[in-house]
Amino acid sequence: MNFLRFIPLFFLLQLRSQACINVPGTSLDGKSTLLFSHPAGDLRRAMDSDPRSMMDLISHESGPDEDPITELEKSGVRKILSGHFDEAIAILTDLEAEFPGRYSTASNLGTAYELHGDLGSALKWIEEGIRRNPESHQGTEWLHAAILKTKILLQDDPDFLNHHHLIELPEAISPRSKLVIQGEEQFALNLQNALHHQLKERLVFVKPTDPIVADLLYSYALLEAHLNSVEPAIELMELSREYGYPKPGQIDQKIEFYQSLIFWRKFRFYMWIALGIALMVTFLVFAYRKKWFFLTLSAYQKAKSAQ
Repeated sequence: MNFLRFIPLFFLLQLRSQACINVPGTSLDGKSTLLFSHPAGDLRRAMDSDPRSMMDLISHESGPDEDPITELEKSGVRKILSGHFDEAIAILTDLEAEFPGRYSTASNLGTAYELHGDLGSALKWIEEGIRRNPESHQGTEWLHAAILKTKILLQDDPDFLNHHHLIELPEAISPRSKLVIQGEEQFALNLQNALHHQLKERLVFVKPTDPIVADLLYSYALLEAHLNSVEPAIELMELSREYGYPKPGQIDQKIEFYQSLIFWRKFRFYMWIALGIALMVTFLVFAYRKKWFFLTLSAYQKAKSAQ
């Protein structure tokens, strides 16, 4: 049908493609990926929060055979959140004597002792909590124990984190990579989840600066870059800097590298768009000269009458 050869240019320009809206990210090999999380935002909200408003944050999970948390334990949790750690320890110790074996009592005692500065007792009760309910805190309390062991180590060697990391990561990491952290073997993806969960809780109480939090944030950033994308890794690096990471030049180097990946990924993206536009314009000019379409109906009718 000859009339189909009349295609108003206005109509062509008004065509819109239908597509889903995605948030683009950049993988460590410079390719385009999707951003599935924004961990630094979650952590900043935790950092800016007031512990007293976080009543549900301190563990009051029950083990499989336990009754719901008692009012006495709630009062102990409130003492922790308000900074009265001596009173919290006294309440929770009495609760353990009266109702021995509860997971939540052990976990909350561990938290109270840590915030009070008694790291040995804190480690004892956190490990006891893990024994009573290993799946608590989404199965991430092993990292809490590792943090406490590192804090104890720092008492004898304050410069330890200047030369080591709490979590030593290999150069190449995939979600199924197996990593050994203080004798505990973990998949990289599990470690990523554990870091987010534990840091989100810890930042409610621990404000900048803190060497262990800074070190964990740096490792979290590296994991995000390997397993997700470099955009959230940059934000986590900056958060690590705020917490006093001892080698800011190392952070600058990583951020510069990540930003270069983002730049070249965007450059390639816009180059493809420019190439597509150039090809479309070339085709339209060629088609117009070949009289495959006309800009107006009168032009079409004139060309038809000339045939």
